[in-house]
Amino acid sequence: MASQPPEEAEGSVAAMAALGSRKRRAPTEDCFELTPSEVSAPAPKQVRPSQTFKAASTFETSSHPTEPRAPQKRLERTAIGFSPLRRAALAVVQVPTDFNMDSEAALLIANFQGVELRMQKITGLATDLCTPESYLPARKNVRDAAEALNVNNYCSVVGLACTSMSFTLGPEIVDAELKIAHPKAKPVDMARSQVKAIRTLGCTVIGLVTPYIDAFHNNNINMLESGGDVTVASSVNLGLVKDEWTSMVDQQTITDAVKEVIRMADTPLDAVVLGCSAFRVCVPGYISELETETGVSIVTSTQAFYWNCLRTGGVEDQIDGYGRLFQEF
Repeated sequence: MASQPPEEAEGSVAAMAALGSRKRRAPTEDCFELTPSEVSAPAPKQVRPSQTFKAASTFETSSHPTEPRAPQKRLERTAIGFSPLRRAALAVVQVPTDFNMDSEAALLIANFQGVELRMQKITGLATDLCTPESYLPARKNVRDAAEALNVNNYCSVVGLACTSMSFTLGPEIVDAELKIAHPKAKPVDMARSQVKAIRTLGCTVIGLVTPYIDAFHNNNINMLESGGDVTVASSVNLGLVKDEWTSMVDQQTITDAVKEVIRMADTPLDAVVLGCSAFRVCVPGYISELETETGVSIVTSTQAFYWNCLRTGGVEDQIDGYGRLFQEF
């Protein structure tokens, strides 16, 4: 074995072994007695003689320094081809009790090649109730959730995917918090996406179905009518106080509620809005089938939100199965 430089000899395996083999004097009744050299000597280290560690993640065997390695080559940078990371990347924050959007959004976005979806739950809400008291203090919670998705300004669009939280906080607060988290992304929210979808479809007289308690339901009506160009002619609400309950409402109940809204209206409806992303309605085929069955356009919170996200991000692909909104606009 090759000799080691003088400065390394003290830490060598042989030196450590010799140090560990020194004899100590027998202890007295009260204490151990050590020689002066033993007092200052470092404790022996356990060293595996077959390996010399260079760093935490790499090492080489020293017992066979000439042993051949498997063929290895590092490509030159000029030989590496790179593809664009994505057409658009969507940063979406949502309430934790919306159990349906995770699967619905993934199925929908899978229709758009090159579009990436990044989702984060909003944590720290005061309660799990769908009430103004739960949502009004939540502005910083929205920002914190959005910040968790921002890596190197990767996302082109950032959105709040909760209809009732969107119109409870209002567009100024929503945009301010999202822009702090994603300064270079375009902000959207679910409430404004409903309005944008209705206007894009050219609808002015609409019906509304929500799972909300009366206060939230009426706030949704006020939001839809706030621009002065849309009238809610009839509506039905279920009075549910938790998104978790909304996520469990079956499609037949929702279909029946849509038909009831159409029946109640004094004038023919252009569209029916299904408010709240927790409704299990943004699934392949359901919206288009409901439009065919009822003869009116159907706008859902999740459908309108992701349509708005995609169009805002420059993705204009049209697809079937998700209603006139995605098929024609």
